Amino acid sequence: METDMQKYFFKPRVGQNYWKGVGGLRVLIAGSHFRCPYSNCVHLKKECASSSTIFEMDQKCPCYLDKEDQEYYRLSNSDTIEVNSYLEGFSYQAFSAFTYLMLNKRDHLTDQEKSEFWEQVAFTNYIQHYWPDGSSPKYSENKALYDTDHEAFAQVVDELKPHLIFVWNEAIRDCLIANSNLTYFGKVDIPVLSVYLFLNYEAGTEINGKKESFLQRQYHIIPGKVTKGWIESLFNEYFNSPNAIELFGLKTIEERSASGMGVRQGVGRPPKIKDVASLFKQLVTRKILVRAGDRIVFGNGIMNNHKETFMRYLKQTFNVPKYTNGCMSRMFGYKFIHSELSAAFEDDITRKMKAVFMMVDTRDKDYKIKRMGSSSKL
Repeated sequence: METDMQKYFFKPRVGQNYWKGVGGLRVLIAGSHFRCPYSNCVHLKKECASSSTIFEMDQKCPCYLDKEDQEYYRLSNSDTIEVNSYLEGFSYQAFSAFTYLMLNKRDHLTDQEKSEFWEQVAFTNYIQHYWPDGSSPKYSENKALYDTDHEAFAQVVDELKPHLIFVWNEAIRDCLIANSNLTYFGKVDIPVLSVYLFLNYEAGTEINGKKESFLQRQYHIIPGKVTKGWIESLFNEYFNSPNAIELFGLKTIEERSASGMGVRQGVGRPPKIKDVASLFKQLVTRKILVRAGDRIVFGNGIMNNHKETFMRYLKQTFNVPKYTNGCMSRMFGYKFIHSELSAAFEDDITRKMKAVFMMVDTRDKDYKIKRMGSSSKL
């Protein structure tokens, strides 16, 4: 039965040498979900299809009832059963491809090499119930499906304290970016499996720049690092213009004041932000925006009200193109509304966001850039 203490149903398989780590770093591997091959089973669309009711089926699965070892053959032990089945010779393409990657091997893997690796890591599937097939919707198409099990996964992370988390599913990557405090590091360059790496800076061991560089080389990471050039390329793509950044013109102080967006004051401290690409980069450093593979998305804890406030601040700060709502909606995978959000909405996130927007420079009426704190007047 489920207890108040345990939120997850599937007990992670923790290797015997997990706490020693791989090169001193603890590694958690997160698969997507378990697929039940018995599509006609009456339980698949009922108890086994929900994280809240699957606990009832732990020792009642029809395919396990005739097994002698009832403690081993139970649904909650599926993480262990799946990994052990791979080690015993069953064909699991994902496990095989990932093992080759982690061991940096191209030729034959011995049973001993496979076993030694999987005894160094922990494995769990993210979704806490069964699915009838192997397909999975995008996170944007069914956020509730993935968000429901995030607390369970967070508990696994809290208990195992991994430094590295390899995620085998794009939708789960997006879910973790939206809900967790983990740091997205990048996509693993592997042809047959979608793998994404997260770093857990709260695990107790410092992951410094030297270790990050090693991880990027060792695991062939396509970095999720955000550069101004990358942001500019996004604007060019989604605004269908070779110089899309230039479409966002700076406003004068009068225009900014009239719109309700102030400017950071301070003699000798000119604003740092000269264009919308630099603005986005500053918002990334504050984790209001984050990179998710080839896309940019809103960070952890950013709700719809915050997203609409972001759009309002953008329009208060820049003279934006008329089609900004549609282009930004495609860029972020979120449909911005056209109605104005009440200016009264404010919290810690909007205040942090506004502080960044107030760092954006202004222009003189004759379109020359004006540095705040100088003696020149409009």
